Amino acid sequence: MDAEAVTAAIELNKQSILNAVSVMMDQKLGDLKRANEDLAEKQVQQLKKMKSDSAPKIKRKAYQDQFDFTQQVKEKLVEAKTEAQAGKTERALQALAEGEELISFRQKCILMADKSEAGWLTVEEYKKNELADNSDDEKRMFKAEMRAKKAKKENEEKRRKTGQAKRSFDKSFQPPVRFYGNATSSVTSAKKPGNCFACGEEGHWRGTCPKLSGFRQRGQQFDTMSSKKL
Repeated sequence: MDAEAVTAAIELNKQSILNAVSVMMDQKLGDLKRANEDLAEKQVQQLKKMKSDSAPKIKRKAYQDQFDFTQQVKEKLVEAKTEAQAGKTERALQALAEGEELISFRQKCILMADKSEAGWLTVEEYKKNELADNSDDEKRMFKAEMRAKKAKKENEEKRRKTGQAKRSFDKSFQPPVRFYGNATSSVTSAKKPGNCFACGEEGHWRGTCPKLSGFRQRGQQFDTMSSKKL
């Protein structure tokens, strides 16, 4: 075998070895990439589970809506961070874009509520249906505004009727006014403004003065005793 043949055989062998190593490296890198993707997916699922398990119970609906929105944005940021750490740039950018869309939609809802007479009720009516395209969005806002105004009017009417019913109920069970004293004085439990012209004290007038009433009673008793002696 001449030198050229030996050299060609060596080069062929080297190329075969390099190809085999390249294939093996590609397989290892592919396995590592899939492992990282699986790990990232598991972390995202764990975060979502932790969120659902540890979500606090908020009493007021307005605060609950605000908390849910900030939680959604937070999840997208955490998802983007996890995907970036796993080397999945495209998925990280996608999560960031979804978070940006959430913020943009929230700002749109705030502006809608600010312009509407019905306030946030219009937003709730608007969000009941799926998002429409731009050509139908204005009509959808108008319909939501109409429904919100109707709901607001019905709620106000309901509260008005409830208030009237409560006042009527309270009035029907109101205890009668009690009168104190004898036939010559009718002292009610109501406190009178100003001072009494007879004794100078506050809370009653001369006509219902308890001290003056006492003087009158003693005068009547004295007159009775005097008439008996006569």
